[in-house]
Amino acid sequence: MPRLSSGEALTFLAGADSVPINLAPFGIPFKLAALGVQAGDPWALAQRISTAFTAALLILTLVAARRRGSQRATTEVWAALLTLASLRSPLAPGYATFALLWLLSIRAVDVRGGAQALGLTAVWIALTVVPPLEGERLIVYSLFQQGLILAAATYCLLWTSRTE
Repeated sequence: MPRLSSGEALTFLAGADSVPINLAPFGIPFKLAALGVQAGDPWALAQRISTAFTAALLILTLVAARRRGSQRATTEVWAALLTLASLRSPLAPGYATFALLWLLSIRAVDVRGGAQALGLTAVWIALTVVPPLEGERLIVYSLFQQGLILAAATYCLLWTSRTE
């Protein structure tokens, strides 16, 4: 089990085929290494990132569990947490974001005006469409997607807590 948690049992994670598709925070050091950014041992850094991500996720879960709100607000909060929890795996391909896409479709009901509609549409497209890129460009786009996933899930979690 410790080898699974650390990712050591999954040595293919550092392979050229899995680095660009891995949306888990665990994969960030491998992406940086593939881009030529040296930040030490990617495995050791990935473990530290994963531990910090897990701690943050635990804190957010405890805060969400104490919150009371409407059924819709509760659904949105837990969908955001489910999305973040799915990224806890050492390898999280694109389908790990299903709960976030579902959450965004729930949020579409609240869209008021063209700017909000455009923003939601842009996020949806960026999360579901992977342009025909290869090599370093695909890795950079994947880093963009990772940041967007984390930001969108966290935003929905925090926005719901402020408005419900």
